[in-house]
Amino acid sequence: MAFLRKLLLFLAFASYVQGSEVELDLSSASTDNFDVVTFEAGPASVTRFTPKLGVYVNRVTDSPDSVWSPLSKDFSMKSFEIHQRSGHNSIGHLALLEKSTPSPSDSKKEETLNQNTTESLPEKVVFSNLYFTKRDKGWYPLTKYHFDVLKDEMESLESTLDLHNFSDSLFSVSHLDDRVTRELLLARRLSRVTRVNHNGDLVWSSGGTELFKSAALSYNTMNKLVLVKMTLTTPNMTYNPLDEKSTRYYVDRTLYFYRNKSFAWETVNPTFYEEQIDRLRNEFAEFSRRFPKLTLDLLHLVNGSVSETPIYYNFKFEKKEYRGMNVMMLSPLGDALLTVVKSGDSLLWVSENKKSHCRDVRLYRLSGGSTIVDLCLASSSSDACQYKFFGFEGGEWRALSPENYKHLLNNDEISVVLDLAISDLDFCTKSIFKVDGVPVTNFTALDGYYFDKVKELEFELWNSTRFLKCKKVFHVNLNSFNFISLLIEDPLSNTSHLLYYQKMSLAPFDTNNELVWVPISQAVHSSLMYSALMKISFDFDLAEFITYVRSEHPFPFDLNSFPKTKLDAKYKNYTLSLFRHKDVPMVRIYPVFASHLANFREGSNVIWSSKLNYKLFFLEFNYAEQPSMAMLMFSDEADVVRVSYYSRVRGRWNKVTVDEAQDYFSAISTVQDHKYFTLDVGKLAPSNKFTYNVEHLDSPPTAFVEPSYGYKVGKLVDGSETIWSSASVPTENSTAYGKVDGTKQTRVTMSQSTHIYLNHYHKVPDGSWKGVSTEEYFRELDKYSEEYYQGEEIVDLSDVFKGEKRVYYEFVDSSYFGLDHYGVLKFTDKVENLSLYVNGEPLYKFPRVHYLKEVIFFPSNAPKVISLEVQLSLLLRLALD
Repeated sequence: MAFLRKLLLFLAFASYVQGSEVELDLSSASTDNFDVVTFEAGPASVTRFTPKLGVYVNRVTDSPDSVWSPLSKDFSMKSFEIHQRSGHNSIGHLALLEKSTPSPSDSKKEETLNQNTTESLPEKVVFSNLYFTKRDKGWYPLTKYHFDVLKDEMESLESTLDLHNFSDSLFSVSHLDDRVTRELLLARRLSRVTRVNHNGDLVWSSGGTELFKSAALSYNTMNKLVLVKMTLTTPNMTYNPLDEKSTRYYVDRTLYFYRNKSFAWETVNPTFYEEQIDRLRNEFAEFSRRFPKLTLDLLHLVNGSVSETPIYYNFKFEKKEYRGMNVMMLSPLGDALLTVVKSGDSLLWVSENKKSHCRDVRLYRLSGGSTIVDLCLASSSSDACQYKFFGFEGGEWRALSPENYKHLLNNDEISVVLDLAISDLDFCTKSIFKVDGVPVTNFTALDGYYFDKVKELEFELWNSTRFLKCKKVFHVNLNSFNFISLLIEDPLSNTSHLLYYQKMSLAPFDTNNELVWVPISQAVHSSLMYSALMKISFDFDLAEFITYVRSEHPFPFDLNSFPKTKLDAKYKNYTLSLFRHKDVPMVRIYPVFASHLANFREGSNVIWSSKLNYKLFFLEFNYAEQPSMAMLMFSDEADVVRVSYYSRVRGRWNKVTVDEAQDYFSAISTVQDHKYFTLDVGKLAPSNKFTYNVEHLDSPPTAFVEPSYGYKVGKLVDGSETIWSSASVPTENSTAYGKVDGTKQTRVTMSQSTHIYLNHYHKVPDGSWKGVSTEEYFRELDKYSEEYYQGEEIVDLSDVFKGEKRVYYEFVDSSYFGLDHYGVLKFTDKVENLSLYVNGEPLYKFPRVHYLKEVIFFPSNAPKVISLEVQLSLLLRLALD
């Protein structure tokens, strides 16, 4: 589909090389030439003008004033958007298509590419943007910063804040752990609060451009709002969007409001506000001393009249909405203990001793009208919660089982139980991977499922409450280590956290020495991960390995005698493979999955040491009585794959660069046991003895033949005639052979350890081969090249459309979304001396080293837009008059 994308780009770009030129009048745009769309962006409206295919906009006006005109035909309008709102100046956004300008570094490439063309052709289209504002019936340019400022102000929603019943859609609400100042309200972005009320009474109103920013709400012991600390903000009056250096900033001020005995709101000074705050704190402290134990009556919550009751002043109170139900959460403030929970005359729970208390209460008002309550009960701050569940329906309270409670709360989701001893993969996936070097088994619930309970046989680790869901379980069961972490999601607060457990014995408290799962902290879990890593870590000692090979094998460093199986159980931490690389015997070590290579050393000399979160893929070194080079591939803490090279220099291992490593490798590599063969230049064909490639350089096609590993060219012939033989050179020489055209010239390359020799040959008119000098060789080559490039291969797109076929191309004629047909011409081979014609007229002649790969032309019966893709991915775009 790549050519389709290219075609769309060319068709769009054709609007400024072949389309009709029109003017866009913003006050009366013609739908014949433009697509006009209007949509809403908050309180603002946006009108977008997009030129139709083939339309080039040479000017934008707002009758009679000019808005924009292109500097040249390198620019073409993509779209123009106008943002409008009553009381605001209109702003505009002009999106442009622009021809790219080649960089100075590409100038030589551009010159070579177009040496046979009459003009410089663009390589790609880029996009740019211009911004405007309308003032006094004229349009003025803007920077993007000023456009964004005006756009935000235009799309801001003006609203009123009711402190008695506020929504978190326009404000972020923070519930504070303070019995006096309980909530902090912050205006969200694009909200413009110009009035603040409380239960119908006016608290504050903007007299101009001043806006609400934040408010801290304080309550008395009767749960009535009595104090408000309000921060107001005003935009600077010096802001000028037509000045590039001007910036928009805001100036804040703070006001304090107090609800007097007449229940009217009045402005007070900071001193009076602080005195009232201190007084309220003293009242709450006195109440806590008089009533250290609290009673919670849920009657008002059940009846939906929480805002009218004074009962909840000693509680932190939050309201949320989740999946169509209202959720209310209460927890005692300060040191007070909640010991009684009731609803009118119905007693739900009462503390049975001095320590037991209720940490918090959640009440769920379901969409069907029923109510559910859960209580978190404990005896101390460190105890895990024990839950009790109640349901209210038909005017009566009843206790709920955990299963019934979960069913009522999660009736549209599928909960499953994960048993670590019997993992059912029907509802989850199981995978094993390494975390910090330690193998971890990962259980992940499938989409639409969640783990309601995690257990092992009859022992329960975790049970869900209050919408909490376990989606992933990470289990480490390695040797004597058995611990687990659970990823718990809380959709009500849109957060997640980890819980940790370890399977251990409670001895000496448990005389049966039974292993049980107990909760642990994150610090203990981290310590267990590190201990497990140390347990599975091992060192690979190069000296120990060499000693072992020498003691176990009579010919230890003969590659053919080395065992092809794994080493014995002493080396159970890794697997081993032996191979040759450029005739150098190599050993590669792969750590097994359940192990971790900590150090690569030779005796007491540590060559490489792993770090935290490193993972080694393999270690390799040359197989010799004293290895002299090594390489390690590993991933670091950022999961970036790295390779380290080491070489033995004067008996010491040093880290080296990749280039130095290659030099060391070349120094120890050997070439032996080569097989010689005869190469016939007149009968070249694919073979396992050599590689054969035809290259198109700045000369006629050239075939390069290089012997495969283990082979050498012993004789070069043309039928029965010998051109060259290796008998005249030392047998240890390696050879590579290259020929030009197969009929005129050839040359043989011979390399020794320090020198390279070239033998040149030329085929004389009588058909025999003779050796020539380098100067004569290239003189004959230039003469042949001139003859070769004198011809011309013509491809006419009109003939292609009519059905003309060639062996080196394939043609497809198609249509796209009802548009006129376009043609795709793909070249399956490189064609020399190619010239492209249209209807008998020459269009483009390709220079040397430029080979056509694909042509896309539209319409195919009478091309107007043509795309040429040539070798090296150089993309040309042509337009026809």
